[in-house]
Amino acid sequence: MELLSLLLLPLASCQLVETTHHGSIFGWLRDAARRVDGIPRGNLVLWGLSLPLRSLNCPFCWSHWAAALCVGLVFCGTIGFWILAWLATVRASNLINDVLKKFCRTPLTRSPEEVLQEVSTEHLEEEFIRRTSHPFGVPIGAVPANRPAEPGSSPLQ
Repeated sequence: MELLSLLLLPLASCQLVETTHHGSIFGWLRDAARRVDGIPRGNLVLWGLSLPLRSLNCPFCWSHWAAALCVGLVFCGTIGFWILAWLATVRASNLINDVLKKFCRTPLTRSPEEVLQEVSTEHLEEEFIRRTSHPFGVPIGAVPANRPAEPGSSPLQ
């Protein structure tokens, strides 16, 4: 189970950072982090204790603490493993969703009928022309604007 935990750690810590930094459920925690950010360094005890909380203001800084928490979960036995697996699964599914968002975006904010109406043959023709165009913007097989087409001639000659 330790090798699998080692494979789950990067995904789990990444998801922990994403959830705490962007999730609305952790808004109160981010607000608290902004409030303690002003603790002066003169009070080293309070300043040191507020360090993990203040790091929530910076995803890079927080990633170190999130990774430490995930490593700590490895030593919590079975429950720690399942928490790691849960976080890693959520991160993997979010990554897949990000990769495939052009094709299938969840949650679907429009009805399937609206999506089908949006796809028209005009859109498909424009996409075909865009994909088959010359790198300089001239569609393959198009006649240049300064030269009229001659009957029976191919513009590719």
